[in-house]
Amino acid sequence: MGKKLTDILEILMVFEHNFSNLYESISEIDGQYSPSIKTVSKVLASEEAKHYEFYKKLIDTLQKKENIQITDEFYTKSSILLTEFKQAVKLPTIANLNDLLKLAVSFENSNVELLKHLLELLSRDLNEKESDISLILSDIVLQEERHSRGLLQYVK
Repeated sequence: MGKKLTDILEILMVFEHNFSNLYESISEIDGQYSPSIKTVSKVLASEEAKHYEFYKKLIDTLQKKENIQITDEFYTKSSILLTEFKQAVKLPTIANLNDLLKLAVSFENSNVELLKHLLELLSRDLNEKESDISLILSDIVLQEERHSRGLLQYVK
């Protein structure tokens, strides 16, 4: 059976879920983090959970419609990008709120770059009638960029 676009979207959804869980875990550790770190972690967890839900709805919609076939070349290149992204994520020691914000900004910026690379590959792989998926992913990029800029204003 051929690969589908939802196979790639599911991996992106898992990334969002994992970061939501990371932030949620930080917010729940007693005695290690300040109240401000815990509060911001809860907010970040909520934002990542929204992204997760967005991907989930998109995947559900695509699976109910005609799930878009992707070429082996697109799947392979996307898988390499996704693996590189996963391996590049470094979890620093979070000693203060600024460290947490830097982690969040780094994740958002890396995610934006990953999505831009996937969009570039996707634009070569999909035909004209499937360009609405590119528009949806472009919107995700814009949301992630806004999220990063919003966080960046608080980084010292």
